[in-house]
Amino acid sequence: MLQLNVKNETARLRAVVLGTAVSNGPTPTIEEAYDPKSLEHIKAGTYPVEADMEFTYCCGTLKGCPSPAEPTSSS
Repeated sequence: MLQLNVKNETARLRAVVLGTAVSNGPTPTIEEAYDPKSLEHIKAGTYPVEADMEFTYCCGTLKGCPSPAEPTSSS
């Protein structure tokens, strides 16, 4: 994991770190939860799986993506 050096969460943004949903790994255990929202989803069994995150990242929505064979409005 990338080690970040955050000293002030309200200071001017100097860089943006982006990631992808590829190779996200397994759902963490309750002990491995890193924030309250993740813990909530782990307990509820709704923690997102990699395939769902890849679809959302790729398409920006869960309402559906055009298939590679379908032309898009930008084509």
